[in-house]
Amino acid sequence: MKIDRLELRRRNFIPKDAFPYKTPHPHSVYDSGDPHGLLDEALKQAEWKTFDARRAQSRKRGKLRGIGCGVFIEPAGAGGAPKEEAMIKFGESGQCVPVRARGAFGQGARDGIPGGRGEALAWIRKALP
Repeated sequence: MKIDRLELRRRNFIPKDAFPYKTPHPHSVYDSGDPHGLLDEALKQAEWKTFDARRAQSRKRGKLRGIGCGVFIEPAGAGGAPKEEAMIKFGESGQCVPVRARGAFGQGARDGIPGGRGEALAWIRKALP
């Protein structure tokens, strides 16, 4: 494919004037965004246009230098879709069972939520007569 990698990304962006944008997911709407503007700012901050000169300087010093561009949408809120939830269920015997309704998604919740459960259970034990 003979297309600039940044142009390929731009072609796949949702245009700013298309927001709010309803996705194919039944409960997901992107309320706002400016993907083109954000990419422009990221390229400016990375000094993308002067990269080739920096690579040449690095090569003269025997170093390798590369550059890449990745674009993604970070989920937040998720509209009406299931969210991260935690609850404590009490059975007839009085036994409590902590429940978490969310899988691992790379943000450390798998490690943090159990700690939160422990704190919540300790608080409940102190509050019970």
